[in-house]
Amino acid sequence: ISLAAGAAPTAATAITEVFGDGLRLIGVALEYADEQVGNQLAMTDYTVEGRRVTDVATAASTDPASAAPAGRFVLVMLDPEDAAAQLYIAGGRSITRLDPKATVAAGGSSIATSGVRNLVVDEFQPRSFTDPATGGALKYNLFVPRDYDPSARYPLVLFMHDLSVTSDIQDQTLVQGLGAVVWARPEEQARNPCFVLAPQFDVQVVDDQSNVDPQGLLVVPLLAALQQEFSIDAGRLYTTGQSGGGMLCIALDIAHPDLFAASLLVACQWDTAKVDPMAGQRLFIIVSQEDDKAFPGQNAITDRLETLGASVHRAVWNGGWSDVEFDAACAVLRAQGAQMNYAALAAGTVLPAGASTAGASAHRATWPIAYTIRGVHDWLFAQSKAG
Repeated sequence: ISLAAGAAPTAATAITEVFGDGLRLIGVALEYADEQVGNQLAMTDYTVEGRRVTDVATAASTDPASAAPAGRFVLVMLDPEDAAAQLYIAGGRSITRLDPKATVAAGGSSIATSGVRNLVVDEFQPRSFTDPATGGALKYNLFVPRDYDPSARYPLVLFMHDLSVTSDIQDQTLVQGLGAVVWARPEEQARNPCFVLAPQFDVQVVDDQSNVDPQGLLVVPLLAALQQEFSIDAGRLYTTGQSGGGMLCIALDIAHPDLFAASLLVACQWDTAKVDPMAGQRLFIIVSQEDDKAFPGQNAITDRLETLGASVHRAVWNGGWSDVEFDAACAVLRAQGAQMNYAALAAGTVLPAGASTAGASAHRATWPIAYTIRGVHDWLFAQSKAG
């Protein structure tokens, strides 16, 4: 990045944000000793190799939300679609994480980023839990509502990650995609203030034979402990997960059918012979028709639950719809008032045109779509065990 004429910055901070496919470097915040004036900046004053500058602005801090007409920080925002933006690179179950670094240079002077601001991710508290009954240990990440008021009662969303993120790196579940962080974004918190709980499992917690590792079951006493510490509404606990995380959601729904007010199940399946305790629950299921495990698996599950008296509304959606189109589809679905909603993403709509559907590509491509549908969020938060 070349610097505008005048004093050189004293520090540079990388700015990252999580997208559906993982963490990306979206900008650099340059700190100056003196206040800078925004209308004296020009994008042409700033360049970065291999990246496209999309905006420059002054700000009060390294947070883009603090942009102001003047400030000691200059935000150099970069195109998140640049190939070099990607910091989290997944190839099946092989994960590569790159350091969020950039070197700032201009007219013979240069400065390297020496810190990082991870938008939303940094607001999660890294914690650990030990179950007093079993001695089992679990790392987890907790988001507390920004204006938390102990006299109020808040819902809680529990997100559980898929097998590929199994790791002893505590924030891996936060940076892989939107399943955890989307609920903590400022715009979502403005609509639905809530706690967000994102466990980090370091062992495989479920398998394709519908077995559960004891570490996966630790989320139940963990939830009980958090309800003792914070003002959390026991009638508005929600669980969600993708792939193996969704499978764990099902396992918990079976073992504790009265615990959660509703579950959002993304690209997952389970042994149909075990699902009968779910017949009275509220579910929102999203899978791709090209998912060779989850699609037939959920067809079988919902068929079974219907025989037990559950009402299921089925719909086929286009994974490439705009927000407005998804809003309209959700409105139609919610008007049905079904206990369970089952949205199958149509074949050919979850992957780019011409992309191969081999392996689990359509399975994984479901995740970023499912967690960005506002109407699904609104349905989830409308559910309670009392109503």
